[in-house]
Amino acid sequence: MLKELPKFGGKALQTEDEISAVGAAIGASYAGVKAMTATSGPGFSLMQEMLGLAAMAEIPLVVVDAQRAGPSTGMPTKMEQGDLLTAVYGSHGEGPRVVFAPATVQDSFTLIVSAFNISEALRLPVVVLTDLILAQRTESVDVSLFKNEKVINRAQYTLSDGDFSPFPFEYKNRQYIPLPGRETDIYTATGLEHDENGYPSYEPDVHLKMATKRHKKLDLAFEYETGYDNYNAGVKNKIGIISWGSTHGPVMEALQHFENSIPYMSIKMLNPLPVTAIQQFCDKVDIVVVPEHNYSGQLALLLKSIVKNRIVRINKLQGLPFYKNELIEKLNLLLEQKSGPIEKIQF
Repeated sequence: MLKELPKFGGKALQTEDEISAVGAAIGASYAGVKAMTATSGPGFSLMQEMLGLAAMAEIPLVVVDAQRAGPSTGMPTKMEQGDLLTAVYGSHGEGPRVVFAPATVQDSFTLIVSAFNISEALRLPVVVLTDLILAQRTESVDVSLFKNEKVINRAQYTLSDGDFSPFPFEYKNRQYIPLPGRETDIYTATGLEHDENGYPSYEPDVHLKMATKRHKKLDLAFEYETGYDNYNAGVKNKIGIISWGSTHGPVMEALQHFENSIPYMSIKMLNPLPVTAIQQFCDKVDIVVVPEHNYSGQLALLLKSIVKNRIVRINKLQGLPFYKNELIEKLNLLLEQKSGPIEKIQF
């Protein structure tokens, strides 16, 4: 990045730790430029307080978490999908953020663009969850991928726009983001709860209005990204598959074995979840199979809160990706099952 970013007008900064990295990114964004930082699980844990600051002060920010296996240092060279619940809920005081998970190498480019667009338009932090399987993969893509992306830049205030509040209670897309240093944009940015003008306030009514506004902004994300892809959508089957992240590749290979007779949804926006699309998908199947690289079935836990289907977890916790034959074997087991219900298949 230090070598490549200047070719495109950007700058890279190597800091001493993850807290400094996310603080520098927030500071750069506050000063008016698009900014992001990247880390893995332990570093992402250290960034949680600063993510709350970005949510409270409504400063755009993108953070990439390339997940790795296990808590603490874990297995740094192995893959896992253990940070989903941390990415969605890892905030004191409910600091909302959008969470993406690329499923392919192409997604790793397009979803970063979407992450910046949403962050700039909605003044929200956006987390992108990837893992070793995608983060270190080299793959050829069509050059058109880099030509068709729409880029959204932050809206700035001018005197002709009339009265301006930096933190309005009712948020609209492309809200003005003040730019420090301009006389028209002088404002208070703080991690304290504040009123529409940025002045600290502990009034109950103000906190309720501001917290409501911060959470309602999440739903506006769907104006920029659908958040999922459906495969074999017109097919009816006893089972359907819902996955996220790099499990997409092995699932697609397994589906070819079944001649694409199993419906499949790849979820790319994990917060907010595309609830309506998920419910419509689940209405057409009896059993929802959720393959994940974690022990607790983190996406499965989220799905249980919004659908009534029987959910079967397929969890692989070895630091290794799924192999298509593993998925084929377990899917056959479910399709042929005649005895008691299977709730979890653990590798």
